[in-house]
Formats: sequence, C-alpha cells, structure tokens
Amino acid sequence: MIFDDTTWTSFRYYRSAYRNYLRVIWWIKLRRFPIQAVLRDGRTLVLQDHIEALHAAMFEATGWPYDDRTKSVTVKPADGSRKLELVGANLSGTPVEVFHDLEYAALDVAGRTVIDVGASIGDSTIYFARRGALKTIGLEPYPIPFEAACQNVARSGLEGRIELRRALCGPKEGTAMVSSSARATDNTSAITDHGDLATPVVTLDHLASQLSVQGGILKLDCEGGEYEILQSTPTEALARFDQLVVEYHDGVKGLADRLALAGFSIKMFHVRKVRGHEVGLILAENRHPTRGELSPVRLE
Repeated sequence: MIFDDTTWTSFRYYRSAYRNYLRVIWWIKLRRFPIQAVLRDGRTLVLQDHIEALHAAMFEATGWPYDDRTKSVTVKPADGSRKLELVGANLSGTPVEVFHDLEYAALDVAGRTVIDVGASIGDSTIYFARRGALKTIGLEPYPIPFEAACQNVARSGLEGRIELRRALCGPKEGTAMVSSSARATDNTSAITDHGDLATPVVTLDHLASQLSVQGGILKLDCEGGEYEILQSTPTEALARFDQLVVEYHDGVKGLADRLALAGFSIKMFHVRKVRGHEVGLILAENRHPTRGELSPVRLE
C-alpha cells in the first residue's frame, strides 16, 4: 500500500475529515503526539502517530466511522455487500482501496485459489473470500498486522476458506529477519538483516506447486519485492495463474515485459508519482486462461 502524507490527496483527506486539519498537520510536522483531532461531526479522536492520523482521515472522509480506542473501522463496501468491522485499522489504509475503490473488482476470483501476497490486516483476503474464492492464502510477514489479520478473519466467519501465513514471498526459499515492532506494512525498511524476528521466505513457484494452483489468481503488493519475485518465478509457474494484479513502487521497469513474455496481456492503471517514483497497478491476464475467456472489465 502506498501513502505519502505530503501529497495533495492526503491533504484533502485531512481537510475533509478534521475541523482542525491545519493544526493536525502542524502537530504532525512537529511530531507532537498524541494529537487531538476534531472530526467534522464534532467527535474527537486521539491519534498516536502520523500513520493513524492519515488512515483515520481516509476512513472518516470515506464515510466510515473510525474508533480510536479499539483501532477499528466500520467498512461500508461500495458494492453494496454487508458491512464489516476491521481491527488494526490504524496500521493500514488499504480497506479504502479494497472495499471503496474496488481495486480488485477486475479479478474473477469465484471458485478459484487466490494467493494474496501482502495481506496486511486481512482486508483484501476477506474481500476475495466474500467474492467467492474457493481458497485464499494470505501472506503477511509483520507480526503486528498479521495478528490483526488473524482477528479479522476469525470474525469474518470465513476461516474455512482463508489461510493466513506469517511469511515473505521472495526470489528463493529461506529465512529473513524482520522487525517485530513494525506497525505498518508500507515500511520496507522493516525487512533487514538486522531485524529481531526470523520469518520464512517462500517462492511463488513453491506456493503455486504446493497448492496445486491451476487457473489461479495472484495479488502482489509487497512494497518493492515485486521486481525480484516476478523476475525469478519460472514462466511455467506464472502460467498457473489466469489473472494477476501487481502494485509496483518504482516504475514498471521490466515487470510488464516479464509478464508479456510469460503470455499475459497487460493493462496499467492508477499510475501516479509518489516522492518522485512512478507507482501504480498492473492487471495481467493470461492469453490462454485455464478457465476459459475472461470477462472484460472497465477500469476507472
């Protein structure tokens, strides 16, 4: 998930959500926490850091109530499906992209196996299961959002069709060290050789083979790891998937070429600049899908 709290978009969230938005922004710049933010309806939130301030603003601006005590948000999906409450909402703003912006609506998940790399607090994993995925495997390396994901899945009533793994997807099998105190999955510096928590690293090839994926769906949002993952995954392993959505964080580089050579048609959307880097989403569709022709979907 990509956020830049210096952008105009983020400023609009603050202004839309908070009556005292200028003071909130000033306190954030001064790192004066906790912050008391007054919402447009008069409620007051006590916010512990700039990440929570941004995410709470996103939720409130979207019309989703945020609870600063339980760190939860009441999600009202744009597709009209039933509401749900997600804990750990201070850690991630991805529920807005998943349930309001419907970034993954183009994926034909019904009856399929979905591999969700970068599951965060479990919002996208739950979204896929609610849309009829036969089995969704969510990978999240950081223990704090992973625990929130476990709670959210348990409360969703979809445990039978969701499997969560605290693991990294990488170019080769092994172990990596991550920071056990990392609170947000949009911080790539949490994955270092100097972390304090050993975390399994699995390859996409191994996952697809282990799960006997055929005609599967892949969502790849791993904060820069997408380049090594796709370049190192054999073509025959990528061919196990009928559709992929890949969020890229530093330009398309060789991603589009790699997927095209593997037999996928490519569309790019939500392209923008963040801190001087081109970021966006790639929708890749297998030209020879296992499940037959895919229905065309108009991307906004």
